Amino acid sequence: MNPRSVLLIAWLTLMWVTLWGDVSAGTVLGGFLVATAIALAVPPRHPEEGTYVHPWGTVKFVAFVAWSLVVSTFDVAVTVVAPRNRIRSGIVAVPLRGVSDGVTTAVANSITLTPGTLTVEVATEPTTVVYVHNLSVDDPAGMRADILHLEALAIHAFGSAADIAALRRESAVAEEEAP
Repeated sequence: MNPRSVLLIAWLTLMWVTLWGDVSAGTVLGGFLVATAIALAVPPRHPEEGTYVHPWGTVKFVAFVAWSLVVSTFDVAVTVVAPRNRIRSGIVAVPLRGVSDGVTTAVANSITLTPGTLTVEVATEPTTVVYVHNLSVDDPAGMRADILHLEALAIHAFGSAADIAALRRESAVAEEEAP
């Protein structure tokens, strides 16, 4: 077993114990067995070999999606309780970087999971574009920016080292061009 697998098993076991909130021998052993099964089923690869799960990036991605769920659930509830013809639904096309199918799937599924939004289609030719239906499309540019931020978080969570480096270069260029 390579060092990455050992680290993955240790991290997953720690997460298991933390989520259970009990540091008993049974919880640790159960977490270790589940973590070992996961590490054997989905062995970690070297970042240069393709998609990889980056623990800290994954935590930030999951936290952002969880916060988006809370905010959008509140927004949908307010819209339903006090409709006053404020509903301006529509479909917005958002061009993605298209770094990998895994990252694109994570973004599309996270969008669909969020109340009030739905991924209608993902086109991959000639470039990757996700078409998103939103219950409230008052600011399409802001919606695109939010989805591109979600994609950046997904790249930091699940992208290859080359994808992350490209994203950092793109961010640096955007900062230089900003007034």
